[in-house]
Amino acid sequence: MLAQKRDICVGDKLVAETPLLIPSFSSKGFPQLGEIVSIASEYITECALISAYDIHYEHLKEAPLTFPAFWTLDSGGFECGTLEELSELHYSIHKPKAWNVEMLAGVLDNWSQAQPTIAVSYDNPNRRISIKEQVVEARDLFDKRAFGRELLIKPETLDQERVQIPNVIENIDSFAGFNILGFTEKELGYSLFQRVKNIGKIRKALNEAKLDIPIHVFGSLDMVSTPLYFLAGADIFDGLTWLRFAYRDGRAIYMRDLAAIDPQHYGSRINDVDVRPRVLWENLQQIWNLGHSMKTFCKTGAFSSFEHHAAFLEKTLGEADIDFARDK
Repeated sequence: MLAQKRDICVGDKLVAETPLLIPSFSSKGFPQLGEIVSIASEYITECALISAYDIHYEHLKEAPLTFPAFWTLDSGGFECGTLEELSELHYSIHKPKAWNVEMLAGVLDNWSQAQPTIAVSYDNPNRRISIKEQVVEARDLFDKRAFGRELLIKPETLDQERVQIPNVIENIDSFAGFNILGFTEKELGYSLFQRVKNIGKIRKALNEAKLDIPIHVFGSLDMVSTPLYFLAGADIFDGLTWLRFAYRDGRAIYMRDLAAIDPQHYGSRINDVDVRPRVLWENLQQIWNLGHSMKTFCKTGAFSSFEHHAAFLEKTLGEADIDFARDK
């Protein structure tokens, strides 16, 4: 199967197994980041994602950073640019500050958290280099630094909006030695269908090269696209959707709408400030449930493992021309 359990390592230490759904945090769109992290720290135990950009600019100075078993430390490319996740409702006004590889290296060198940490290779939306150069730069960044090594593949020229899949496949052997291979959801294709196909192509190329490296899709943490990417061969998923919406019955809806129409748990009289903590807790439960469904699928190969959208998942994969559920 393309969808399989895979190991996540930091050095020689096994820290987790896939499939893995990671709640992420960012100051981009969330100016009260420290408060949000403090709320969520009561519930998250396995893994969370924060940005080196936010560490550098002390957006998390007052937030507790001891709660997960291990960290993913993103490289700051999202915060230093204007590119939005697909779950963003509009292009909000965002004024990024200066960010470069020296600043990222400074955060890595001063990182003092006791938990195992996976670091993501440097990227900047105002700077584009070839995949070969991205690999060399990442190896230099990680050299002699005790982090799990995640290579984030980016478009290679400023006029490219998407990763060039043929170039990824051409360079597949050079990814050996990295613990995780990352892509942003938006840069994997112009449609959900194309992104599913491209993930499948990358996974098959990794399999042919005998590289059992987990694929991380940045910006995907929902009840519809995330299981599709998983079935196509991706393994790790993170995003900010869980901070923007409420998950209910396999869908993402406006938080305050959920509060208004659910009198059993909320009701229209609930104060706005009390909505977010309750919704975040329920969202995390939904994320854990989806992760359980994915793990069950790894064992059974049955689409009925998924509580929501099982027929849609099977139909979409069947229409993709490649049998993503089974690697024959």
